[in-house]
Amino acid sequence: MNLFDLTGKTALVTGGDGNLGPIWMRTLRDAGAEAFSLGLPAWDFSEPLDIPLAHLAYMQAVKRVPDIIVCNAAIDTPPTKTEARFFTDFARTMQVNINAHAALLERFIPDMIQNSGGGVIVLIGSIQGYIGADWRNYSGGFEKPCGYNCSKAALQQLARSITVQYGRYGIRAVCPGFGPYVSKKLPEDFLENITSKIPMGRTVSKESLQRTLLYAVCCEDLAGEDWLVDGGYTKW
Repeated sequence: MNLFDLTGKTALVTGGDGNLGPIWMRTLRDAGAEAFSLGLPAWDFSEPLDIPLAHLAYMQAVKRVPDIIVCNAAIDTPPTKTEARFFTDFARTMQVNINAHAALLERFIPDMIQNSGGGVIVLIGSIQGYIGADWRNYSGGFEKPCGYNCSKAALQQLARSITVQYGRYGIRAVCPGFGPYVSKKLPEDFLENITSKIPMGRTVSKESLQRTLLYAVCCEDLAGEDWLVDGGYTKW
């Protein structure tokens, strides 16, 4: 028995063309799901008026209610933007990372209820939803803007609230959070600083991202939970 078989399922990934989006898309497709992306360049989640239009466009194009929704679209400020300060882009970050997803789910959840089969909503969290960003990990005067941290913490509560409210209809939400994943946006000095503090001595791998997503989607009794995949960074 394949415990991670998604054959016949339809998945929607917000920000499927972003940093982690292609990984989620490929993972879902490799497990048998038909996966679609919603976000830039067609739809800008920083524009509230784009949200209902994006929902309508998806339903008209796909003509199937998603069984799986991965709320991945997000904006963050990379450490290379050394002019950033603690409150930089707070409102815009909250709009994209939490407000837009709440508005989108407000439209999709009734569709999922009518679908009678329910579904799962995966809200992609972060280590920064649990801890404050450590200024000692950064250089060049960079201050990690707190909007990202606040938005990721809010996703945890959204997962709990959706599950309690809509679990009776077979809808559950979860919020896996991740430590740093190596990308071109992360400078070497930051990676060296933070990796030295990870008990496992490494950043999160692509394979860990993939396995976590499949666990979140396929474990039917995992509901309203948030958890971290961070190599033990927060366990000091």
